[in-house]
Amino acid sequence: MTAKILTFPRLLSANAPPVIEGEIVADPALTLDAPCDRPKRRKPRAKMRVEQVEVTCVRVPRKAHADLRTLSGVLTLDFKGEIPWTATFDPDDENVPNIVAPIVGGGLKRSDDVIEIACDEGTWVFAPIEDDNEDDEE
Repeated sequence: MTAKILTFPRLLSANAPPVIEGEIVADPALTLDAPCDRPKRRKPRAKMRVEQVEVTCVRVPRKAHADLRTLSGVLTLDFKGEIPWTATFDPDDENVPNIVAPIVGGGLKRSDDVIEIACDEGTWVFAPIEDDNEDDEE
């Protein structure tokens, strides 16, 4: 027993090719090259922006993270558009694991000498390390 290919009825235009029984003919009006007027499915994402700062950890939110206090390392701030999203602290000491903290409610406060990050555990405070490699002109 063999399967029979059924053709579905379609609206024929004046320029449409004739349909032969059992033969599948592509409709030129439905080609993939035609522009599509339907709206896009997804909204465009906000561009991710990453910023890295060399810091020293000044205050931790819990006693469990007490080993991070006074350690220096790299603080990575991930932004979704202009909204601070996550903060990752990578200490120079390889024995201490990295800390990844989601930033709650835009809780990033920054000044020249302090970076405060509010997360669900509490508030982290970091002090930026100033570069001493700059040439001092005298």
